[in-house]
Amino acid sequence: MTQGRPLEQEVFIRPRPECVAQIADGYGPDAADERWFWCSPSILRKLAQEGRSILRSRAGQPSRSSYARSTTPEQDAAVIAAVARLGCVSHAAAEVGVTVAVVHRVLRENGTPAPRVDRSESGRRAYETRRRRAA
Repeated sequence: MTQGRPLEQEVFIRPRPECVAQIADGYGPDAADERWFWCSPSILRKLAQEGRSILRSRAGQPSRSSYARSTTPEQDAAVIAAVARLGCVSHAAAEVGVTVAVVHRVLRENGTPAPRVDRSESGRRAYETRRRRAA
């Protein structure tokens, strides 16, 4: 036993995600809950999901998404091109005809950072809008 560490830290360790995935898939989530009783069920579910992803990538299988795609690869390419051309997520979403959340998802999956918002320009436009509405 390591000096200075309590016994609970030596015995109750965080399980490896791959091991949690194998136990949960092979014997059911209740078996994982019993095996790692000190972890909450939600943490075990997240570890199992992460472990499945790790095991899939080790096996050379493509990653799986748990949701149905709302856009085609052509629409994704159009979103990325529109964001690069316009420099604004909301304008690109309006041009392509998708929601802002879809634009952010496409950018995240592509590894492209969302363009930064110029706060001073945004403030000037808001001031002008308020001034016009007041008049």
